[in-house]
Amino acid sequence: MKKAICLSCVVPQWELERRIALIKDAGYDGFEAHHPANEEEARQIKGLADKHGLTVHSVMGGTHWRLPLSSPDPQTRKQAIEGIEQALHFAALMGAEGVLVVPAVVNEQTDYKTAWDLSLQSLKHLVGVAKRLGVQIWVENVWNRFLLSPLEFAAYIDELNHSANSDGDGVVGAYFDVGNILAYGYPQHWIRSWANASSGCI
Repeated sequence: MKKAICLSCVVPQWELERRIALIKDAGYDGFEAHHPANEEEARQIKGLADKHGLTVHSVMGGTHWRLPLSSPDPQTRKQAIEGIEQALHFAALMGAEGVLVVPAVVNEQTDYKTAWDLSLQSLKHLVGVAKRLGVQIWVENVWNRFLLSPLEFAAYIDELNHSANSDGDGVVGAYFDVGNILAYGYPQHWIRSWANASSGCI
């Protein structure tokens, strides 16, 4: 088993190399990078990770709250897709396995069915980009009032994987947060229900 930590959680006021060195000193194998501002920053993060013998495990898609993939507004949705496309590109540059993606946000403006349909539509486009770049999309469970059961979560991921490849190639998986899920259920129940699933949830 490998251990990684979110870079954004590590003494944010320190300069970047000092933070990455601390991750190594603390015994981690790698870290999740924030969404870089540009390619130069992505390459800097990758270079420092290599220097300290660490892996960039994943990249946090930085636009998915401000620009939801489920937005009823087509222009917002277009910008949301572009933001995750950029994160996938940066992940490929840094050698990361995947990008953390919040798939949808249910709120007063966006009902559950709309969030389901529009987020799937957005992600089906992004699956093709991820597959081409050799990077996975990891759907995270957060307090976004969406994907509220393990069976539903697995079905959502299965649909995305089957849209990408007739054999269900695992381009999409779950970035399962056992802490976040306590608002809706028990993490062990989710893990057990996924153990024999065809989805990329485990």
